Amino acid sequence: MRLSVRAIDKSYGSPVLRGVDLDLYAGEVHALIGENGAGKTTLSRILSGVTRPDAGVMLLDGEPYAPESRAAAEARGIGIVFQEINIVRTLSVAEQVLFGTLPTRFGLIDRGALRSRSRALLARVGLQDLDVNRHVGSLGVGVQQLVAVAAGLARPHRVLILDEPTAALSEAQSIVLFERLSELKADGCTVVFISHRLDEVLQVADRVSVLRDGHLVATRLPAETSRRELIELMVGRTVGTASPGTGEAGDVVLRVRGLRRPPSVHDVSFEVRHGEVVGLAGLMGSGRSETVRALCGADRAAAGELELHGRRLSPFDSPHEAVAQGLALVTENRKEEGLLLPLTIGPNITIAALRRFVRAGFVRRRAEQVVAHTWSERLGISARSLSAPVEQLSGGNQQKVVLAREIERDPKVLLAAQPTRGLDVGAIEFVHRRLIEERDEGRAILLVSLELEEVLSLSDRILVMYEGEIVGEFPPTATEEQLGVAMTGGGRSEEAA
Repeated sequence: MRLSVRAIDKSYGSPVLRGVDLDLYAGEVHALIGENGAGKTTLSRILSGVTRPDAGVMLLDGEPYAPESRAAAEARGIGIVFQEINIVRTLSVAEQVLFGTLPTRFGLIDRGALRSRSRALLARVGLQDLDVNRHVGSLGVGVQQLVAVAAGLARPHRVLILDEPTAALSEAQSIVLFERLSELKADGCTVVFISHRLDEVLQVADRVSVLRDGHLVATRLPAETSRRELIELMVGRTVGTASPGTGEAGDVVLRVRGLRRPPSVHDVSFEVRHGEVVGLAGLMGSGRSETVRALCGADRAAAGELELHGRRLSPFDSPHEAVAQGLALVTENRKEEGLLLPLTIGPNITIAALRRFVRAGFVRRRAEQVVAHTWSERLGISARSLSAPVEQLSGGNQQKVVLAREIERDPKVLLAAQPTRGLDVGAIEFVHRRLIEERDEGRAILLVSLELEEVLSLSDRILVMYEGEIVGEFPPTATEEQLGVAMTGGGRSEEAA
């Protein structure tokens, strides 16, 4: 037995974990699953010394284990890579990877050793071509996640906890990560793997434990369970899937022509109509995320022309300008770009439509609370209180707050970038249904997702990007194989047609 957990309790005003027992064995991948708010992150923070339990005991290799800090846990060989990536944006990639273990010589940082060691660690997660001198803040979310994993591999661990490590990764990047998990197992490391992607859980885990409402309700062997059973254990009910059908597209709402933002976006043109979902697919680095950021003014476009409801516009200089013209963005980087973390749920939802909640210069807090309560009920936002700061919510619940805000502002065009990133199966079901309802009510939606299944199931048309250009347009009846060919440079618009 590597780590034994008994009768762990934790409350934050109301119970989060209740009498949790968990056994972790050396050389296994142990998946931990559950809905948002089930207690997964709290348990992982206790295991890694970030949070102390209210009650319970732990044994590490038969010895009492009660770390008072993350550093104390690291000293005992237990590390964690958080779902919300903790980076110092001004550090170089090399410094971020070896942060806390920087090599020194004569009392100074050994820059040569720093670069060589960081390159070796980055190569283990498929980033051998990444410039280690580049500022980590300039990287995309998926690459930042892999850098965080590489940092987790910088020292040997008896237990390594990975909280949603694949949430921002492409399929190819996830495969590289799974290869590293196999190596860690072979070295005797215990990997705690937290994920909402049940297919990959069943693929990589040796055992799967399910949390629901703070209780550990079951532990299963992958060969003796199924995706359906795991879902029912997680939510306590049968979860259906969205049946989107095909939208009845109306007039063009948004027309984009010649959008450019070197080096990632080259001469991108497309249209989005009333009552349709247009999916934008592509591998990491294809320019898909950069296109959306340039479109909403988060990054300044070098050239291009927009037409919104027939009105010609130059590319937006800021998100504020885009919002004023009727665009809304569900950002894929919720922590840094999507939320006001110290504020509560209400202000985070209403801030984009604040004029509706102001009277005589004062915010109507009661009306704001009504909206917060309504959206919390609709999206199943799990919080100990509506007065709790958003920074205290789990990553999935934070994502729900972002989605609520963007729909609440009633935009002409909804840009949904990774809208289900980090969500559990129940919340994904709701988000999918909500997007289809918005489409059926006439909303124009541009959907960006790493999940091809999500793109295929929700989109009325699918655009594929490769090396900064749109190389194909596909119907929702296309296969993943067809999209995959185009995403790797084997497709063109004429071929797709």
